[in-house]
Amino acid sequence: MDEIDTAPAPKPSYDPLAPPDARWRTAEEIVEGTEQANEYTDSHVLAAVCHLSARAKPNTPGFHASIAGALGIYRDDILLRTEVEARILVGQSDLEIAKAVGMSEDVMLYYRSLFFDMWPGATDYLAIHVTGFRGFHEFRNHEIREFVLFQVAQGGGPLILEMWLKSMRAAHRTGEKPQLSDYLQPDRKLDPSIQRLVAIACLPPDKLWSEWWNQIQTRWNEVERETNPPLRAIQAIELQHDVIQAARAVLAGATSPPVDAGQARQGPRKRRSPLGPDSKKDRPQGVQELQAQLQELIRSL
Repeated sequence: MDEIDTAPAPKPSYDPLAPPDARWRTAEEIVEGTEQANEYTDSHVLAAVCHLSARAKPNTPGFHASIAGALGIYRDDILLRTEVEARILVGQSDLEIAKAVGMSEDVMLYYRSLFFDMWPGATDYLAIHVTGFRGFHEFRNHEIREFVLFQVAQGGGPLILEMWLKSMRAAHRTGEKPQLSDYLQPDRKLDPSIQRLVAIACLPPDKLWSEWWNQIQTRWNEVERETNPPLRAIQAIELQHDVIQAARAVLAGATSPPVDAGQARQGPRKRRSPLGPDSKKDRPQGVQELQAQLQELIRSL
């Protein structure tokens, strides 16, 4: 039953350095007897205390259906949790988010208050409590939520948000545990630039991988200087494939970078026709397919 006042809790009502789920943690501590009600114990904390005291059993005094719904997202649905929190990050209202994800506005109100109470665009706060202080590298395979929130926080707008949410849904397969490696599977129909960003995020920041990444960056610069558009496109496809393959290897347990992507390709690259007979030798099937599409495009010009 939802008899407790459902008015929005005042913001901010916690120490700015408190975690985004501070109200829920406080409610748990009060129920456990390790904390007592204080000036920060607002109506939402009290509602959560009653819900926890009812042991989340429907038709029990204190049971709160909206908190139960919010808690289910928080604990059991990583993709929906990621989407809700990403939408909070870009400043969407409870009503906007509720409509976008198909939940009641009251569930959304309690989710924000109890589990992700933070200001939009608070990137330092997000780093402290959610993503950790790191650059674009070293996200572990299970950190899909942290990765998406990091990317959305860096972009900061609705277009970036929708791009990442769309790719997250496209990468995931029903019944599978969501992971970053989902983005890198050959059968996923994703924008290659998205796959490249995921691949970069999975690379370790140690010395060997940093040196390998510097070599990759040098090759990117070479590709950008290429004046033959078809050749530049093919070289970009090859390079992107190398980065994605390296990330797949890291997620599979590799501890050292591949030699061929860095050392073996250093120095000036031999210019060759993208339509020449040697353009398909020793190339992965994915690259061959992309080259075939490029050749068809060239013939149509």
